[in-house]
Amino acid sequence: MTNEDLDQTQEVWNQEVISENSNIYRGEYLAWLILKDSLEGKTEKTELLSTNNLTELTSFVSEFMSPRYEEGYQKGVHDHDAALILKELLSLRSSIDLLTYTPPVRALARLFWVSPLYCDLKNILSRHVKGLYQALQFFNGKERFEHYIARLEDPIREFCIKTECFDATLATEAARYLCEEIRRGDKFIISNEADTLCRDFISALKERRAFQLFTDAVAGF
Repeated sequence: MTNEDLDQTQEVWNQEVISENSNIYRGEYLAWLILKDSLEGKTEKTELLSTNNLTELTSFVSEFMSPRYEEGYQKGVHDHDAALILKELLSLRSSIDLLTYTPPVRALARLFWVSPLYCDLKNILSRHVKGLYQALQFFNGKERFEHYIARLEDPIREFCIKTECFDATLATEAARYLCEEIRRGDKFIISNEADTLCRDFISALKERRAFQLFTDAVAGF
């Protein structure tokens, strides 16, 4: 007797713990959990995540993993490895800034912002978010931006549905990213790869004397 649904789970039949499989190492999973919890505001002593002291970071990881018996961590092994991984992840996150948001999320936010829809809302939010950031940059007022994020979610979700270009489930992250960009100014962050691609594309259009034609063609979008 066979069961197709059950057969599709064969790859996890021999998986002993939730924290490790044939593709993911336990230390990687642990580092990801800590990073995820810190980004969601669920981690205490978050100041330790900014330390360059590997011993302190390892101690923090050990404390985090100690009650997670079902995930099968071994002290002195997985806490050490996770601390090394986490140190690199935090360093990378710090250096890439808002590029931590995925390309689809950033693309959605940018297209929504330059679209001719919801202009009144955008103008109001732009002024308010920038003003609030200036007023609160010396205080702990990050939670106050949640109000503006919430106001953007539904319009962005509607934009996804109307254009059929993006998954509407990206709306919340796109709204959060957009508020981060708005408070900084009017320029959006882009990766080096995207910048190079854009420059090459413009150069190719100009070589073919098609730049103005292309610009006019997309002006109405």
